Amino acid sequence: YMTTRHLDDAIFKLESEAKWPISVISGIQTIKGVKSAVNDENTTRLVVTYDRRMVNISNITAKFDQQNLNVTLLNQVNHRQHQNTMKKEEEELEAS
Repeated sequence: YMTTRHLDDAIFKLESEAKWPISVISGIQTIKGVKSAVNDENTTRLVVTYDRRMVNISNITAKFDQQNLNVTLLNQVNHRQHQNTMKKEEEELEAS
């Protein structure tokens, strides 16, 4: 709990149907306070885990603006809450 209590997940969607540029993902990972930036299976969504004490969403979206990417913030949630939701959805899929 102590290591994750200040972490949030921001879920972004790339508006073009193209894949996330590797340079953007690696650029976001270099922001101080960002713990990870991972794109999902269909590659149009990007989950950025960051320490909300050190990073604002605007720090992250500035990287998108620099690359002229059209990006939408889909959700911003507590990291542990997001992990629990994903685990619950996975368990529901396995049960059906």
